Amino acid sequence: MIWIVHLLVLSLFGLGLADDCIIDYRSRENSWEQQLQKDLSCNYDTAKSPDGNNTEVEVEFIMKSFSFDSKEETFKVYSWMFISWKDERLKWNESNYDQITESIVSSGSIWSPGLRLLNEVDWEEFDHYYGLCTIRNMGYVYCFPKVVHETICNTRLVNWPFDIQKCTLKFGAWTRRDKIKFAFRPGNAMTIMGAEYGTGWTIINYQQEEHEDEDTQLRLTFFLERQAAGLTAIVVIPTILLSVLTLSLLLLEVRDNIRLGIATFSLLCHFYYLSTINEYIPKHSMDTPSILLYVRGSVLVTMMVLILTSLLSYLQSKKAVPPMWVVSTNNSVLQSHAKFFIVPRWEVDLSGIVISDDVERNKVEVWNDFANIINSVCCILFVVVYVIFISMHMPRSVTMNRISFANQSSSFQDLY
Repeated sequence: MIWIVHLLVLSLFGLGLADDCIIDYRSRENSWEQQLQKDLSCNYDTAKSPDGNNTEVEVEFIMKSFSFDSKEETFKVYSWMFISWKDERLKWNESNYDQITESIVSSGSIWSPGLRLLNEVDWEEFDHYYGLCTIRNMGYVYCFPKVVHETICNTRLVNWPFDIQKCTLKFGAWTRRDKIKFAFRPGNAMTIMGAEYGTGWTIINYQQEEHEDEDTQLRLTFFLERQAAGLTAIVVIPTILLSVLTLSLLLLEVRDNIRLGIATFSLLCHFYYLSTINEYIPKHSMDTPSILLYVRGSVLVTMMVLILTSLLSYLQSKKAVPPMWVVSTNNSVLQSHAKFFIVPRWEVDLSGIVISDDVERNKVEVWNDFANIINSVCCILFVVVYVIFISMHMPRSVTMNRISFANQSSSFQDLY
């Protein structure tokens, strides 16, 4: 019984000394860092900016990827944002804290500038929380949050499928009462380095602007070029082939129904082509793609060729006495240098006419020559019309200054 009493006494004595026997596994540096953060947070007001209305904040972005939805007209950028400023309240003498020159703190425990995307699609209430930040003994603060910025980007489709879209990110202070001066770090405001290739789009250039006295202090404008190699094969090349088919009809004979049949086939191909490219043309834009205007014009020319074919076939079958203006027109053209432009020249169809009957033969030849002249004039006219259509409505690749992002480097790399 006595040994039980002794055991209880020793246990109570051990519990009394337990607090003095706790093993501290913290390293010496961590202990000093905890003390440093405790001293810095003492009497620190997170709602008050370091320099009142003169706080200067530098910003830089490193793009990871981007996406552009032409149907919804939204442009989204995934990037790392490097943001830095100086806070005199976060200075310390490193000799007082075991030579510690930097520490990591949460952005929620210190004052942090509210940088906001002003033209954002969905407004986020906690958008200015930057996670963990690095502070240095001279008072400099560096934060490296991963951010996603999404904005509305109105599309312009006049030159589709070789269109270039212009999308702008507008940044400013979180509220108007925050008198903070935002600026890009010297050099490139956006480091891309291989992230310029997105799904169906390529960033070929960007511009950076700073406006100190406006609500929108920072602007990043991106120029996106559609990757049009596939659409060129599907949309542009068939358009050219249909135009060639329509013009080649003017070289065919009109007596039989081959030209009339091919003209009808060409017209049907135009309508089928329109129904096919309807699946590829973006529809959320106030602009009409110029290629649709070109196809509309080509449809009208094909219909005119169809009507012309019927008219020429009728003229060649006429055996009535031609009026004098037809005869004089033939003589004026065929007896001048203009006769070299009469291509093709169809032979006279003398079937059903007595060879010795010069009068009937002469009437048929006059109508045949007149049909040749009309066909040649229309051929030249339609070629000129297609040249005008191509110069006005055919989409083409736009020449624009392109930036090579391969050799870009972030100025923040010099800090770490």
